[in-house]
Amino acid sequence: MMSGPSLCQPVPTAYNPAALADHTRLQQHLLRTERTVLIEVASGDATAPADRSPTGNHTVRETLNKRLAELDQDDFLFEGGLVAEDGELPEDARTQIRGITPLKSGAYLLEFNFAEGATRFRTYARNPALCFPSSILGQWAVIKEKAHTLIFRFVSCGGMFDPSNRDHLDELEQDNNLLEGAIVSASWLKRADHRSLKQTVASLKVVCSSAEAANHLLQSRVFVAGHLITIRKDVQEPTRCNKCQHYGHIRNTCKNEERCPSCASSDHTTAECSISFTPRCMSCGPNSTHASSSRSCPIFKRLCDDLDHRFPENSMPFFPTGEAWTGPPPHPNRPHLQQRAPRRTHPPSRATRIVLTMTFLPLPSPPLRRQSTLDNFGYSATTSSQLQHRRRTGSVPSQ
Repeated sequence: MMSGPSLCQPVPTAYNPAALADHTRLQQHLLRTERTVLIEVASGDATAPADRSPTGNHTVRETLNKRLAELDQDDFLFEGGLVAEDGELPEDARTQIRGITPLKSGAYLLEFNFAEGATRFRTYARNPALCFPSSILGQWAVIKEKAHTLIFRFVSCGGMFDPSNRDHLDELEQDNNLLEGAIVSASWLKRADHRSLKQTVASLKVVCSSAEAANHLLQSRVFVAGHLITIRKDVQEPTRCNKCQHYGHIRNTCKNEERCPSCASSDHTTAECSISFTPRCMSCGPNSTHASSSRSCPIFKRLCDDLDHRFPENSMPFFPTGEAWTGPPPHPNRPHLQQRAPRRTHPPSRATRIVLTMTFLPLPSPPLRRQSTLDNFGYSATTSSQLQHRRRTGSVPSQ
């Protein structure tokens, strides 16, 4: 694969104090993500820690760190590393959990001292002989890997493709040159009974096992059941209830009256809504002229801006990896060329190289004024062709 021009910065490996404000938030978020591990604990597991108070969480963290120190020392000595006379490991060889956060779902979010520590923790957890961390967090404790989610748009929903059928997902991997298991799962964004009667295409949510697999799909022409579709990266967006059409919760927890997302009426569902009804938005009120599901809704835009501030990676078209083209754009607050992956088969054409080169050239400086020369006193600096024309016509004396 041939690399293209680097249009963005690589994924940061350390904090850069000289970065712009938006880049600083993005750096902090990416670095924190690299240092964290999410552990899911099964509800009702009698072997899981029962005390989830600050004192209990502190005890769990100390127990995990003690076991990690033992595993680190065994692993370090096995690889031929040297330890100090007091038996302590070098600072860069210690895997330590700096913080532990219990979540409402029963899971634990662990933050390590550096990214390599999180990688070592995953390595230890994959070794069944170590019984780690199940011996401390419960026998059903497992690591939940980060999801890389894509949105497939305009997928035929006429029955030719069933996302719940594993054979169809395997065929999708083969058709698009993906490794086996690259697609973990897929599901329709909207339930079939909520579609309109004449709807033939729908959006599909696809979860990939790695950032590389997701980026491969983002830069490829993807076909589903023989139909070309469009793909975008799934970003953090406001949660809207598809029952009452308000933001901030989902249908399973909603206690409000069901409303049509197009006209906000409680008399019919989406499938029964006629084009003769005037669009109304539940969030904006009765004077609105757009549907509750409209992406031009002012409230939706404001909530999106809030989420973009909290999750700066929303502005990145690819999932960050070690490749520079997957990283953040160089100037997040300025118009810039869209990030593109390297070309796969041949280098860019001469015209493309000229465009890319011109894109990053600085703008020419404004013409300077000549201050005290006798040949064009009081005239602005001009090009040589313009100056020669003036001399031929006699408007400027020759030197």
